[in-house]
Amino acid sequence: MKKVTTLRLIILLGILLLIYAGTEFFSNSGRSKSLREELVDIDTTKVTLVQITRDGNTITLSKVADGWEVSGSDNTFTAVASRVKNAISTLQTIKPGRIATRDPGKWKEFQVDTTGTRVEIFEDKDKTLDIVLGRFGMQGQQRFHTYVRLHEDNEVYVADNFISFSVSTDVSSYRNQMLVEFQRDSVESIHLIYPEDSSFQLVRSLDGKWLVDAAPADSAETTRYLNSISRLSSSKFDNETDPETLGEPVYKAIINIMNQVPVEIRAWLKPDSTFVITSSQNIEGVFSDISLTDKLFKPKYGFLPAEE
Repeated sequence: MKKVTTLRLIILLGILLLIYAGTEFFSNSGRSKSLREELVDIDTTKVTLVQITRDGNTITLSKVADGWEVSGSDNTFTAVASRVKNAISTLQTIKPGRIATRDPGKWKEFQVDTTGTRVEIFEDKDKTLDIVLGRFGMQGQQRFHTYVRLHEDNEVYVADNFISFSVSTDVSSYRNQMLVEFQRDSVESIHLIYPEDSSFQLVRSLDGKWLVDAAPADSAETTRYLNSISRLSSSKFDNETDPETLGEPVYKAIINIMNQVPVEIRAWLKPDSTFVITSSQNIEGVFSDISLTDKLFKPKYGFLPAEE
């Protein structure tokens, strides 16, 4: 009787083990097909083309012989290589967490349909990534996530600690936004050319002091001015205006820098009373940003010491 009972227990245990093994097998099999351990698998050194589409508009980042170019609907500009590489590297931080849904009917809720940002990456002619970046969300005050979906898949994943708008859809964000950049202590003189005989020069004397033409300058104001213009940038480009069609520039600034080619900055007044401004340090950039003009073109009296 005891042998029969033991045999039954062994058989029962065997059946339970078979059921458990089968459950695990089919469970893991189903998981491997649906739950991906990795969404992004790209070699950043081999990427040659990036297409970013949102709201029906596509920008293209293309690798060329001497760097990168960025193209919008009508124009192509030189791109800053580090900005392109940062955008590509940011995608590698996407790690799939839990699945939010497998239902295509809910894609719009998570903004992983046409309302999302589609990013396609090519390594030569091979497309190595096609992903949709969707809605951004917060968990508490420090944790955040973005819903993402591989374009050909139904599964919507939660990518923790990834910000969808870290991959910009704006052409200007990839361009050289610098108007002028120099070391303050390397400046030897600045010639500010204005209309109606109001031009003047700031000159550093041999003893390091600044002069306005031949008169001593207010050192604090001059230092403040140099600090404010030593690294001027803007994302406000004017891609429609050809400054040369506006005649002579209203303002000019010629910055003479030690052991460097002088930097020439020019500003034109448009018929709508706004300014466009260019710099010899960034020959592609035509900016329309009043803050640049205000910082650069100061009147002569602003550099003179206050009368006692």
